[in-house]
Amino acid sequence: MEAAVSMAAEGGLEDLTLDSIAARAGVGRPTIYRRWESKDALLAAAIDVISERYFAPHDTGSVRDDLVAFASEQIERVQGPMRSLWEALYNVEEAGLGREAVARARDRNAVIIRRAVERGELRPDTDPELLMTIIFAPIWYQVTTHHQRLEPSFAATIVDAVLESWYAEPVSDGHPRINEAGNDQ
Repeated sequence: MEAAVSMAAEGGLEDLTLDSIAARAGVGRPTIYRRWESKDALLAAAIDVISERYFAPHDTGSVRDDLVAFASEQIERVQGPMRSLWEALYNVEEAGLGREAVARARDRNAVIIRRAVERGELRPDTDPELLMTIIFAPIWYQVTTHHQRLEPSFAATIVDAVLESWYAEPVSDGHPRINEAGNDQ
C-alpha cells in the first residue's frame, strides 16, 4: 500500500503497474494479489490513504481561509504528478476505481463547507459538494482546457468570487466580514 500511495503521489497513475508497485515494495506480484484482487482494487484502497494524507481539510475557523488553502493545494496538485489522480477521481468508470472510495475522497473536503454551515458562516441551504465543485471547476478548466499555469493567488480570487453568494449574511463591500478575533465571519 505504501509503495502504491507514494508512487501515485510522485508520478501519477498512468505508468503505475503492479510490477512497479511490487518492485518498489520489494515483494512479488502474488503478495499483492493475496491482499487485493486487482490493480484497481489496490488503487481504490490507496485512494482512501491518499485522500487522508494529501487532501486533509483545513480547519482554521474561517471558511474563506480553509477554502483558499484547499484551492491553493488543488492548483498545485492539478499542475503536478497528482493530476492523473484527479482525472481518475472525476472519471470513475474509465479509471476503474471503486465508486465508494471516490465518494469518500470527495466527501473529505466537503466537511469544510458543512462546518461553515454549522458555524453560521454559510447559508443553511448550502450544498457542500456543489460549492466545492464550483471552486474546483475553474481551476481544472484553466489547467486542462486552456493549458494555463496558475499561480496560487488564483485560489483567493476564485474563492472570493464564489463565496459571496453563499455567505449567511450579505457582504456589502465585497470583503469577508471580520470579527473581533480577526477571523472571517
